[in-house]
Amino acid sequence: MNSGSLPDVLTLDGPNTAAYAHSKIIQPIDKYITNKSDILPTIIKQGTYKGKLYAAGYSESSIGFYYNKKMFREAGIKDSEVATLKHPWTWTQFESICKRLKNHFHEPAINMNLNDHSEMALYSFAPFVWSAGGSITNPAGTKAVGYFNSKQTTSAFQLIQDMVKNGYTTISPKDKGFETGKYAMMMTGTWEVQTLQNQYKHLQWGVMPYPVSPATHKEVSPTGSWQYAMSSAAKNKKAAGALINFLMSKKCMYRSDMANTVLPARKSVSKMMIPKVNAQMKFFIKQNQTTGHARPVLVNYPQVTRTFADTVQNVTLYKKNPNVQKVMNEQAKVIQKYLQK
Repeated sequence: MNSGSLPDVLTLDGPNTAAYAHSKIIQPIDKYITNKSDILPTIIKQGTYKGKLYAAGYSESSIGFYYNKKMFREAGIKDSEVATLKHPWTWTQFESICKRLKNHFHEPAINMNLNDHSEMALYSFAPFVWSAGGSITNPAGTKAVGYFNSKQTTSAFQLIQDMVKNGYTTISPKDKGFETGKYAMMMTGTWEVQTLQNQYKHLQWGVMPYPVSPATHKEVSPTGSWQYAMSSAAKNKKAAGALINFLMSKKCMYRSDMANTVLPARKSVSKMMIPKVNAQMKFFIKQNQTTGHARPVLVNYPQVTRTFADTVQNVTLYKKNPNVQKVMNEQAKVIQKYLQK
Protein backbone atom coordinates (compact mmCIF):
# COMPACT_ATOMS: atom_id res chain seq x y z
CA MET A 1 0.00 0.00 0.00
CA ASN A 2 2.90 2.34 0.63
CA SER A 3 4.60 1.59 -2.69
CA GLY A 4 2.45 4.07 -4.60
CA SER A 5 1.23 1.33 -6.93
CA LEU A 6 -2.40 1.22 -5.81
CA PRO A 7 -5.09 1.51 -8.50
CA ASP A 8 -7.14 4.70 -8.65
CA VAL A 9 -10.22 2.82 -7.37
CA LEU A 10 -10.00 0.08 -4.76
CA THR A 11 -12.28 -1.92 -2.47
CA LEU A 12 -12.09 -2.31 1.30
CA ASP A 13 -14.21 -3.77 4.07
CA GLY A 14 -16.50 -1.30 5.83
CA PRO A 15 -14.91 -1.37 9.31
CA ASN A 16 -11.48 -0.53 7.85
CA THR A 17 -12.52 2.92 6.59
CA ALA A 18 -11.01 4.82 9.52
CA ALA A 19 -7.68 2.99 9.33
CA TYR A 20 -7.32 3.63 5.59
CA ALA A 21 -8.41 7.27 5.85
CA HIS A 22 -6.21 7.99 8.88
CA SER A 23 -3.21 6.50 7.08
CA LYS A 24 -4.01 8.61 3.99
CA ILE A 25 -4.37 5.54 1.78
CA ILE A 26 -7.75 6.81 0.53
CA GLN A 27 -9.23 10.27 0.00
CA PRO A 28 -12.72 11.81 0.41
CA ILE A 29 -15.22 11.07 -2.35
CA ASP A 30 -18.20 13.20 -1.20
CA LYS A 31 -18.24 15.45 -4.26
CA TYR A 32 -18.31 12.54 -6.71
CA ILE A 33 -21.32 10.65 -5.31
CA THR A 34 -24.77 11.76 -6.45
CA ASN A 35 -28.12 11.15 -4.75
CA LYS A 36 -26.48 10.42 -1.39
CA SER A 37 -29.82 10.77 0.43
CA ASP A 38 -30.91 7.54 -1.28
CA ILE A 39 -28.01 5.60 0.27
CA LEU A 40 -28.81 3.83 3.55
CA PRO A 41 -27.59 5.70 6.68
CA THR A 42 -25.64 2.62 7.83
CA ILE A 43 -23.65 2.65 4.58
CA ILE A 44 -22.91 6.38 4.91
CA LYS A 45 -21.86 5.89 8.53
CA GLN A 46 -19.46 3.03 7.83
CA GLY A 47 -17.78 5.02 5.04
CA THR A 48 -17.44 8.27 6.98
CA TYR A 49 -14.37 9.39 8.90
CA LYS A 50 -14.10 12.75 10.66
CA GLY A 51 -17.20 14.03 8.89
CA LYS A 52 -16.09 13.15 5.35
CA LEU A 53 -17.24 10.28 3.12
CA TYR A 54 -14.21 8.19 2.18
CA ALA A 55 -15.90 5.03 0.88
CA ALA A 56 -19.24 3.91 -0.54
CA GLY A 57 -20.64 0.44 0.17
CA TYR A 58 -22.15 -1.22 -2.88
CA SER A 59 -24.35 -3.66 -0.96
CA GLU A 60 -25.56 -4.40 2.55
CA SER A 61 -25.56 -7.49 4.73
CA SER A 62 -27.33 -8.86 7.77
CA ILE A 63 -27.71 -11.88 10.01
CA GLY A 64 -30.84 -13.80 10.87
CA PHE A 65 -31.91 -16.71 13.03
CA TYR A 66 -32.68 -19.48 10.57
CA TYR A 67 -35.04 -22.16 11.84
CA ASN A 68 -36.18 -25.61 10.74
CA LYS A 69 -39.98 -25.50 10.51
CA LYS A 70 -40.38 -29.27 10.76
CA MET A 71 -38.23 -29.50 13.90
CA PHE A 72 -40.11 -26.62 15.49
CA ARG A 73 -43.41 -28.44 14.89
CA GLU A 74 -42.02 -31.71 16.26
CA ALA A 75 -40.93 -29.90 19.45
CA GLY A 76 -44.42 -28.46 19.85
CA ILE A 77 -43.50 -24.89 18.97
CA LYS A 78 -46.51 -23.30 17.31
CA ASP A 79 -46.38 -20.92 14.35
CA SER A 80 -47.77 -18.21 16.64
CA GLU A 81 -44.68 -18.58 18.85
CA VAL A 82 -42.23 -17.93 16.03
CA ALA A 83 -40.46 -14.56 16.34
CA THR A 84 -41.15 -11.81 13.78
CA LEU A 85 -39.91 -8.27 13.23
CA LYS A 86 -43.12 -7.00 14.80
CA HIS A 87 -42.91 -9.44 17.68
CA PRO A 88 -39.31 -10.50 18.36
CA TRP A 89 -38.40 -12.80 21.21
CA THR A 90 -36.81 -11.37 24.32
CA TRP A 91 -33.63 -13.10 25.45
CA THR A 92 -35.71 -14.88 28.09
CA GLN A 93 -38.15 -16.21 25.50
CA PHE A 94 -35.25 -17.19 23.25
CA GLU A 95 -33.68 -19.24 26.03
CA SER A 96 -37.03 -20.85 26.83
CA ILE A 97 -37.47 -21.95 23.19
CA CYS A 98 -33.89 -23.25 23.16
CA LYS A 99 -34.59 -25.29 26.29
CA ARG A 100 -37.63 -26.91 24.69
CA LEU A 101 -35.68 -27.76 21.55
CA LYS A 102 -32.72 -29.15 23.49
CA ASN A 103 -34.94 -31.29 25.70
CA HIS A 104 -36.82 -32.69 22.69
CA PHE A 105 -33.93 -33.42 20.35
CA HIS A 106 -31.14 -33.91 22.92
CA GLU A 107 -28.88 -31.66 20.89
CA PRO A 108 -27.92 -27.98 21.15
CA ALA A 109 -30.83 -25.89 19.84
CA ILE A 110 -28.77 -23.50 17.76
CA ASN A 111 -25.45 -23.15 16.01
CA MET A 112 -24.24 -19.63 16.85
CA ASN A 113 -20.92 -20.14 15.04
CA LEU A 114 -18.97 -19.78 18.27
CA ASN A 115 -16.05 -21.60 16.64
CA ASP A 116 -15.54 -18.63 14.29
CA HIS A 117 -13.11 -16.20 15.93
CA SER A 118 -12.83 -13.86 12.96
CA GLU A 119 -14.59 -10.55 12.25
CA MET A 120 -17.79 -12.62 12.37
CA ALA A 121 -17.66 -12.49 16.18
CA LEU A 122 -18.12 -8.73 16.50
CA TYR A 123 -20.36 -8.56 13.45
CA SER A 124 -22.80 -11.15 14.77
CA PHE A 125 -22.68 -10.63 18.55
CA ALA A 126 -22.45 -6.83 18.84
CA PRO A 127 -26.23 -6.49 18.19
CA PHE A 128 -26.83 -8.19 21.56
CA VAL A 129 -24.66 -5.50 23.15
CA TRP A 130 -26.47 -2.68 21.36
CA SER A 131 -29.90 -4.12 22.17
CA ALA A 132 -28.99 -4.04 25.87
CA GLY A 133 -28.03 -0.37 25.58
CA GLY A 134 -24.35 -1.17 25.80
CA SER A 135 -21.44 -0.21 23.57
CA ILE A 136 -17.89 -1.14 22.71
CA THR A 137 -16.53 2.38 23.23
CA ASN A 138 -17.84 5.85 23.92
CA PRO A 139 -19.23 7.74 20.87
CA ALA A 140 -15.89 9.49 20.28
CA GLY A 141 -14.07 6.16 20.17
CA THR A 142 -11.62 7.21 22.89
CA LYS A 143 -12.80 5.20 25.90
CA ALA A 144 -13.56 1.52 26.40
CA VAL A 145 -13.29 1.30 30.18
CA GLY A 146 -16.73 2.11 31.55
CA TYR A 147 -18.33 1.16 28.25
CA PHE A 148 -17.17 -2.29 27.18
CA ASN A 149 -17.40 -3.43 30.81
CA SER A 150 -20.65 -1.61 31.58
CA LYS A 151 -23.58 -3.46 33.12
CA GLN A 152 -25.43 -3.32 29.80
CA THR A 153 -22.58 -4.70 27.68
CA THR A 154 -21.80 -7.35 30.28
CA SER A 155 -25.41 -8.58 30.20
CA ALA A 156 -25.01 -9.48 26.51
CA PHE A 157 -21.88 -11.52 27.18
CA GLN A 158 -23.62 -13.15 30.14
CA LEU A 159 -26.31 -14.32 27.72
CA ILE A 160 -23.63 -15.86 25.48
CA GLN A 161 -22.09 -17.69 28.44
CA ASP A 162 -25.49 -18.91 29.68
CA MET A 163 -26.34 -20.26 26.22
CA VAL A 164 -23.20 -22.41 26.26
CA LYS A 165 -23.43 -23.33 29.94
CA ASN A 166 -27.04 -24.55 29.55
CA GLY A 167 -26.18 -26.56 26.45
CA TYR A 168 -28.44 -24.49 24.20
CA THR A 169 -25.53 -23.85 21.83
CA THR A 170 -22.02 -25.23 21.43
CA ILE A 171 -18.48 -23.98 20.91
CA SER A 172 -17.83 -26.99 18.64
CA PRO A 173 -20.77 -27.15 16.23
CA LYS A 174 -21.13 -30.07 13.82
CA ASP A 175 -20.41 -29.16 10.22
CA LYS A 176 -23.65 -28.50 8.30
CA GLY A 177 -25.55 -29.26 11.51
CA PHE A 178 -28.49 -27.02 10.65
CA GLU A 179 -28.65 -28.03 7.01
CA THR A 180 -28.75 -31.74 7.90
CA GLY A 181 -31.29 -31.48 10.72
CA LYS A 182 -28.98 -31.79 13.73
CA TYR A 183 -29.73 -28.28 15.03
CA ALA A 184 -33.14 -26.62 14.86
CA MET A 185 -31.68 -23.11 14.46
CA MET A 186 -28.62 -21.37 13.08
CA MET A 187 -27.44 -17.80 13.45
CA THR A 188 -25.79 -16.71 10.21
CA GLY A 189 -25.84 -14.26 7.34
CA THR A 190 -27.82 -13.52 4.22
CA TRP A 191 -25.38 -15.63 2.19
CA GLU A 192 -27.04 -18.77 3.63
CA VAL A 193 -30.24 -18.07 1.66
CA GLN A 194 -28.63 -19.04 -1.65
CA THR A 195 -26.99 -22.13 -0.11
CA LEU A 196 -30.27 -23.43 1.29
CA GLN A 197 -32.17 -22.67 -1.90
CA ASN A 198 -29.67 -24.41 -4.17
CA GLN A 199 -28.28 -27.25 -2.08
CA TYR A 200 -30.94 -28.14 0.52
CA LYS A 201 -34.19 -27.88 -1.38
CA HIS A 202 -35.84 -30.50 0.86
CA LEU A 203 -35.41 -28.33 3.96
CA GLN A 204 -38.41 -26.38 5.27
CA TRP A 205 -36.94 -23.25 6.78
CA GLY A 206 -37.61 -19.66 7.70
CA VAL A 207 -35.74 -16.70 9.20
CA MET A 208 -36.34 -14.79 12.43
CA PRO A 209 -34.90 -11.53 13.81
CA TYR A 210 -32.47 -11.08 16.69
CA PRO A 211 -33.90 -11.62 20.17
CA VAL A 212 -34.07 -8.37 22.12
CA SER A 213 -32.85 -7.47 25.58
CA PRO A 214 -35.71 -7.82 28.08
CA ALA A 215 -34.49 -4.59 29.66
CA THR A 216 -34.91 -2.45 26.54
CA HIS A 217 -36.86 -4.46 23.92
CA LYS A 218 -34.70 -2.68 21.34
CA GLU A 219 -34.38 -4.44 17.98
CA VAL A 220 -30.89 -4.33 16.46
CA SER A 221 -29.25 -6.19 13.58
CA PRO A 222 -25.74 -5.98 12.10
CA THR A 223 -24.86 -4.22 8.87
CA GLY A 224 -21.86 -3.60 6.67
CA SER A 225 -20.28 -4.42 3.36
CA TRP A 226 -17.30 -3.97 1.13
CA GLN A 227 -16.93 -0.52 -0.37
CA TYR A 228 -15.46 1.43 -3.25
CA ALA A 229 -12.86 4.06 -2.45
CA MET A 230 -10.38 6.29 -4.28
CA SER A 231 -6.69 5.90 -3.47
CA SER A 232 -4.83 9.02 -2.41
CA ALA A 233 -2.41 8.43 -5.26
CA ALA A 234 -5.16 8.40 -7.91
CA LYS A 235 -3.82 9.91 -11.14
CA ASN A 236 -7.22 10.74 -12.61
CA LYS A 237 -9.52 11.74 -9.77
CA LYS A 238 -12.37 12.85 -12.00
CA ALA A 239 -12.51 9.54 -13.85
CA ALA A 240 -12.10 7.53 -10.65
CA GLY A 241 -14.92 9.48 -9.00
CA ALA A 242 -17.13 8.96 -12.05
CA LEU A 243 -16.46 5.21 -11.97
CA ILE A 244 -17.37 4.92 -8.28
CA ASN A 245 -20.51 6.96 -8.85
CA PHE A 246 -21.49 4.72 -11.79
CA LEU A 247 -20.91 1.55 -9.76
CA MET A 248 -23.04 3.05 -6.98
CA SER A 249 -25.86 4.02 -9.38
CA LYS A 250 -29.34 2.56 -9.00
CA LYS A 251 -29.22 0.53 -12.22
CA CYS A 252 -25.75 -0.92 -11.61
CA MET A 253 -26.46 -1.73 -7.95
CA TYR A 254 -29.74 -3.46 -8.82
CA ARG A 255 -28.02 -5.72 -11.35
CA SER A 256 -25.12 -6.69 -9.09
CA ASP A 257 -27.21 -7.15 -5.91
CA MET A 258 -29.80 -9.31 -7.67
CA ALA A 259 -27.09 -11.41 -9.33
CA ASN A 260 -25.22 -11.95 -6.05
CA THR A 261 -28.28 -12.33 -3.76
CA VAL A 262 -27.15 -9.54 -1.45
CA LEU A 263 -28.98 -6.68 0.22
CA PRO A 264 -29.11 -3.28 -1.51
CA ALA A 265 -27.35 -0.18 -0.22
CA ARG A 266 -29.88 2.22 -1.77
CA LYS A 267 -33.51 2.71 -0.70
CA SER A 268 -34.64 2.95 -4.33
CA VAL A 269 -32.97 -0.36 -5.18
CA SER A 270 -34.76 -1.98 -2.25
CA LYS A 271 -38.08 -0.99 -3.78
CA MET A 272 -36.99 -2.51 -7.09
CA MET A 273 -35.86 -5.76 -5.48
CA ILE A 274 -38.75 -6.42 -3.08
CA PRO A 275 -41.17 -7.71 -5.78
CA LYS A 276 -38.45 -9.92 -7.29
CA VAL A 277 -37.02 -11.74 -4.27
CA ASN A 278 -38.26 -14.55 -2.00
CA ALA A 279 -39.83 -14.15 1.45
CA GLN A 280 -36.52 -14.60 3.27
CA MET A 281 -34.75 -11.87 1.29
CA LYS A 282 -37.77 -9.59 1.79
CA PHE A 283 -37.35 -10.18 5.53
CA PHE A 284 -33.64 -9.32 5.42
CA ILE A 285 -34.20 -6.14 3.39
CA LYS A 286 -36.81 -4.94 5.88
CA GLN A 287 -34.71 -5.92 8.91
CA ASN A 288 -31.69 -4.16 7.46
CA GLN A 289 -33.57 -0.92 6.92
CA THR A 290 -35.50 -0.88 10.20
CA THR A 291 -33.05 -2.26 12.77
CA GLY A 292 -29.59 -2.05 11.13
CA HIS A 293 -26.66 -0.78 13.21
CA ALA A 294 -23.23 0.01 11.73
CA ARG A 295 -20.07 -1.20 13.40
CA PRO A 296 -17.89 1.44 15.10
CA VAL A 297 -15.56 3.54 12.95
CA LEU A 298 -12.21 3.22 14.72
CA VAL A 299 -8.67 3.69 13.43
CA ASN A 300 -7.50 0.58 15.28
CA TYR A 301 -10.63 -1.40 14.50
CA PRO A 302 -8.68 -4.58 13.53
CA GLN A 303 -7.24 -4.80 17.06
CA VAL A 304 -10.60 -3.98 18.66
CA THR A 305 -12.50 -6.63 16.72
CA ARG A 306 -9.83 -9.22 17.62
CA THR A 307 -10.26 -8.35 21.29
CA PHE A 308 -14.04 -8.61 20.95
CA ALA A 309 -13.64 -12.10 19.44
CA ASP A 310 -11.28 -13.07 22.28
CA THR A 311 -13.87 -11.87 24.79
CA VAL A 312 -16.59 -14.00 23.21
CA GLN A 313 -14.28 -17.01 23.37
CA ASN A 314 -13.30 -16.28 26.98
CA VAL A 315 -16.87 -16.13 28.29
CA THR A 316 -17.83 -19.35 26.50
CA LEU A 317 -15.16 -21.13 28.54
CA TYR A 318 -17.42 -20.84 31.58
CA LYS A 319 -15.52 -23.28 33.81
CA LYS A 320 -12.30 -21.35 33.33
CA ASN A 321 -13.97 -17.93 33.37
CA PRO A 322 -17.17 -18.17 35.47
CA ASN A 323 -17.21 -14.44 36.31
CA VAL A 324 -18.28 -12.58 33.16
CA GLN A 325 -17.88 -9.14 34.74
CA LYS A 326 -14.26 -9.93 35.59
CA VAL A 327 -13.61 -10.90 31.95
CA MET A 328 -15.22 -7.68 30.74
CA ASN A 329 -13.18 -5.54 33.12
CA GLU A 330 -9.96 -7.11 31.84
CA GLN A 331 -10.90 -6.89 28.16
CA ALA A 332 -12.06 -3.27 28.42
CA LYS A 333 -8.52 -2.39 29.47
CA VAL A 334 -7.11 -4.24 26.47
CA ILE A 335 -9.37 -2.34 24.04
CA GLN A 336 -8.50 0.93 25.78
CA LYS A 337 -4.86 0.48 24.80
CA TYR A 338 -5.83 0.52 21.12
CA LEU A 339 -7.97 3.66 21.16
CA GLN A 340 -6.86 7.11 20.08
CA LYS A 341 -6.10 9.51 22.88
